[in-house]
Amino acid sequence: MSGVFATAGAGSVRVWCVQSARELLRIVVPNFTCAAVLFSGDGKSIVSAWNDGNIRAFTPLTGRLMYCILNTHNKGTSALDMTSDGRTLISGGCEGQVRVWDIKPETQTLKKVLKEHKSPVSAIQVSPNDIEAVSAGTDGSCIIWDLMSLSRRQVLYANTLFMCACWEPRGCQLLTAGSDRRVAYWEAATGNLARELWKYQEGIYTHAGLGHAGAVTCCRFSPDGRHIVSTCAAGGIVVWKVPEQYIQKEKPPSAVRKVVESPKSLKQELHLPLEKKTSPKTLHERQYKLPAAPSKVEKIEAMNTSRSSVHSCCPCDLTARSKDSNKSTPKSGTVKCCRPPGIYVLGEA
Repeated sequence: MSGVFATAGAGSVRVWCVQSARELLRIVVPNFTCAAVLFSGDGKSIVSAWNDGNIRAFTPLTGRLMYCILNTHNKGTSALDMTSDGRTLISGGCEGQVRVWDIKPETQTLKKVLKEHKSPVSAIQVSPNDIEAVSAGTDGSCIIWDLMSLSRRQVLYANTLFMCACWEPRGCQLLTAGSDRRVAYWEAATGNLARELWKYQEGIYTHAGLGHAGAVTCCRFSPDGRHIVSTCAAGGIVVWKVPEQYIQKEKPPSAVRKVVESPKSLKQELHLPLEKKTSPKTLHERQYKLPAAPSKVEKIEAMNTSRSSVHSCCPCDLTARSKDSNKSTPKSGTVKCCRPPGIYVLGEA
């Protein structure tokens, strides 16, 4: 969605093209002022917050109303943000409440009302991992909320009116700006001030853009990081190009060359070597090893399972006699058979 962006103001929401700087769509809601607008994570809806206390979602192509959450805040909705999957919406109101909504195509239900701020909520942003959200208030506090337990996790205090707050891309730190004209980094885990990044009267800036006729009210980066869109109180919209040294370029492929084996034929893959070369013996290997126990196949092959070996000890078995034996056959009357009665060998008459 880097090719288009949306702006909001009194009575309308407009969609613009970055390249041609032309208006693509205008959504009119007369007699009301839109305080915040954003695209959903999938780009299929434009969600907007209005001073009448309602949250309206429109289709980005035709501007048709998809759903409207009535009476979200008593004194008007001032800020909102959504998770990347578009199922959870967090809104802030002028009365100081932060509310969490469950968004579905058919129904939109309220999950929790968080009452911590004492003044209007100026900005809300969800963390990159969709687990936390930060809300900035004009009472001098920024609150980090846990979206899983729907409770307060950390509070940041400063002697200023916080106007905006955003997460670092890794989600470990917060960047805030307020009425004291200072930009500060905060540790999200502890809530301590890490450093003050820039002071308006003492700091040194790298680039300056002149084009607005009034106070700058909002500024956003494009998803690809190549453009900046800013708006002012005079109604002007300016699209800036980010300097090349600040654009994150894709990392080149690794210089390490991977060894790619040549494809083998099916015959080579199925070929199994019959004789394996024995590896040289190491110093720690035993020189003399005990012989391994014979396998079951070796035991069966060593056994004599012929029919003549069954009763070879019996003198009355004719098959046990050797053909070249010169001994005379013993008499059946004097020699007792070793076989029990009733058992005959196959082949005997």
